[in-house]
Amino acid sequence: MDRRRVLAVLGAALAGAARGPTDEAKRSPAEPASRSVSRLPAADLRNAADDPKVDRADRAAAVFALFANHLKPPCGSATAGAALGDAGWLASANLYEVRTVMGMIPVEFGGGATVFCLHVLPIKDGWSDWVIYLRLSGDGRTTDDARKFLRGGLAFERKPELLEFALCYPSRKGPGTGRIERFGPKGMTVMLSGD
Repeated sequence: MDRRRVLAVLGAALAGAARGPTDEAKRSPAEPASRSVSRLPAADLRNAADDPKVDRADRAAAVFALFANHLKPPCGSATAGAALGDAGWLASANLYEVRTVMGMIPVEFGGGATVFCLHVLPIKDGWSDWVIYLRLSGDGRTTDDARKFLRGGLAFERKPELLEFALCYPSRKGPGTGRIERFGPKGMTVMLSGD
């Protein structure tokens, strides 16, 4: 697919996701829809996420759409690799283990798992307004383990699973907390609508 078509398709899909679900994609209030709902194939979203010529917000939105539409926890590294591919965007991401909690984090902490925070396409000092929290099974996982996992690396002694993740969107109203969507074995829940 040529670059212009990818951008046009991605722009239309993400603009629709920003407005909310279409009539055909509407869900009951008991089943909230993700802000990142997209029918685009993972390959198109990966191309947009990895293209440095695409606007940063559109690239980050493509990463969120990959997670929201192509990863269903619990899942293994092969599933993550199939969805995210080489994940060129991951090279510049600020990814670190969450070791202590001094407030609220949008995924479960502890319980034989390791929690990571991923700042997507950071703009300065490793900070980004597009943040993903992920919880991988197994204590003591490293940042390198998490990067390998997201790229589909299979060389793990104890095969980790992505138990859950949370997409933390930037606020549409300026500084402050935006929408937080948590994805786990029971599907997606909105933890904070913020906008």
